[in-house]
Order: sequence, then C-alpha cells, then structure tokens
Amino acid sequence: MESTRKGTGYIKRILAIIIAITIIVNILVLLHFKQPLRYEQQYQNRINQSRKQFLYLVQTEECLPDNLLGKPVLGDAYTADVLVLSFKRECKYDKNMKHLIYIYSQDKGTTWESGRNYLYTFAKEHLKTYTYYIFMDDDLDFFVTKSKFLQEELVQQVQQSDVSILRQFEDFLLRSKPALSAPFRINYSPDDDPYDIVECCLGNYNVDTQWNLSEKVPMIRFDECFIAIHKDAVDHIMPIITKYEHIDVWGSCKYFHMKAYFMFRKQMSRFTPMTVYNKRHNTYPQNTVTYPDVISNILLETPNKLREKPIFLNAKRGLAIKSVQTYIMVDPRKPPFQLAPIEDPIAPWKYIDILENESR
Repeated sequence: MESTRKGTGYIKRILAIIIAITIIVNILVLLHFKQPLRYEQQYQNRINQSRKQFLYLVQTEECLPDNLLGKPVLGDAYTADVLVLSFKRECKYDKNMKHLIYIYSQDKGTTWESGRNYLYTFAKEHLKTYTYYIFMDDDLDFFVTKSKFLQEELVQQVQQSDVSILRQFEDFLLRSKPALSAPFRINYSPDDDPYDIVECCLGNYNVDTQWNLSEKVPMIRFDECFIAIHKDAVDHIMPIITKYEHIDVWGSCKYFHMKAYFMFRKQMSRFTPMTVYNKRHNTYPQNTVTYPDVISNILLETPNKLREKPIFLNAKRGLAIKSVQTYIMVDPRKPPFQLAPIEDPIAPWKYIDILENESR
C-alpha cells in the first residue's frame, strides 16, 4: 500500500514538472516572438477581422474635407471602413480615425477613371471582402429628399429616425440587396429638385407635383458621383474603361451606367429618401462620345451568344434620338420594368431578355 502511494506521488510530481516546463516554454516563446507590429500591420489585422460590410472608396487631392469626416457621414467607425486615394499630395494628418486608410499615388490618380480603378484594385488585393463597395466623390453633401417626392409614411419614417440618412442608406442596402444602388442627385444648388426627377419627364415636370414615391424604384441612369455596388457585381462592373479618360469623362460615365444596366437590369434600384448634392464642377472634355458609340464598345465585351439580344438594338435606337433623357432617366411613377425580388441572387446578364410588357 505504501509503495503504491509513493508511486502515485512520484507520478504527480512528474506531471507537475512537465506542466511547469510547458508553461515556461510557452512564456519564452511569447516573449521571443511578440515583436511590436508596424502600425500598418496592426491596422491591416483590424481590417481583416472587421465584420463591417461597407467600404467607401474616395479620391481627394490630399485629405478628406471636414464635412465628410463627421459621424453622420464617414466618421462613424462602427458601420464602414474608408479607403482614400490622395492624388496630389500625401495626407499626413492623424485625427485618430483608424477606420480611414489613406493611400497616395500621383500617377494612379491622375484621372477620375484611373483613380477609381486604383482604389478598386487596392481594395481587392489588400483588404477583406465587403458586402458593398461605395464609390463616391469628395465634394458631396447628403440630404433627406424633399418630402413632396416621397410617400407620407416614408417621410415620417426617415425624419423620425435617430440615424443619419447615409446610415439609413446602408440599412437599405442590407435589406433590399440590390446589385447597384444610388440616391437622387442635385447639381447646382441644395435648393434644387433632384436632377433625376427633373430630367426624367421632359415637358411633363411640374414643380408642385406630389410624387408619392416608395423607398426604392427602378433606375437605368445614375450619377457616378455616388454609387454602391454589391460584392457579387463589382468584379463585373469594375475596372472602369479608360479609353475615354482624356477625351470625354462623360463617355466613361455613359459606359459605366449602360454596362451596369445591361448586366444587372432589374437588380439596380434608386434609394429615394436620400439626395446628394454634387457641389463642385471641374472643367474637362465632355459630351463628345455618344451612347451608340458606348453601346458598340460594350458589345465587344459581351458574350457572343448575347450580342443579338433586342435590348442592345433598342437602346441604340432609343439613345440615338435627341432627347436621350426619356430613355435613360426612368420616370419612377411609370417604371419600364419591375425590380427583381429581394432575395434574388445577383448574377450578370440575368435579365437581358425584355418581356412583352416591358419597354426597356
């Protein structure tokens, strides 16, 4: 009996020694390998572990303007990360906003097209996958759309919310799941009515009309100053064509939204409660590339089996006439097609066929 107790005690001592040695070895290993990470590595690790579903991609000359850094816009670290390309001078200030990633490349950001392509490539190569990639210009202000354009209950819902209109847009994206989505946009004064409304109904627009729009409506034309693209669509839409970048920036925009329309018709929706004010207008070559030219170039990238689809010929004919707004600026009260169901999987060319009851 005594020898048994001695044997048991010996085994316990051995196990205790082994455990102690293991603990000491682990401590030494940690002390040896726990070297301080570079700031960039620490930040990269945080981004990779983040569950945030939105990445904003913005070009600016040096640093983002203060109005965009407020919490209602891009200053809310809990909802999104922000990737910023500084294309004239490197941004060196630190406002303790670790969800902002600044990159600098004067060569890659010389044009609107090359800059956005550089942002997109950097995000795909160095950051985690986000649910939505939101490309935007650096000169935007964000407003709730004028009440005369929205349904009364929608106005109350938006105005009574305790979150900003941009956060409401993010919530809309997760609920509605569009392939692409954009707000309304105004050009020259915050007091103007949305350009998308004024232009959609040539000859029939009345400033006093009550529109009673629901939260989402179909769209074809959107302004590229602010566009959200789902992860299942972004690789089909990006990169932006650079063929027109030194000839006609509008040509690049026409290509961008028409390619999106052909590939994701019925899965593109406008978020009506939000309006962005595009307040700065630079001078650049514009309006020399026509829509028929753009469509011809899109067809070169379209699978052979789809090139004879009526949607392309219809668009060429409709956009060759003088008042192209009647074709690309959808009247939200009389949409030419219905949106796809919310849970409909996003896929390119899915709705390339136009049905008999659809005009576009």
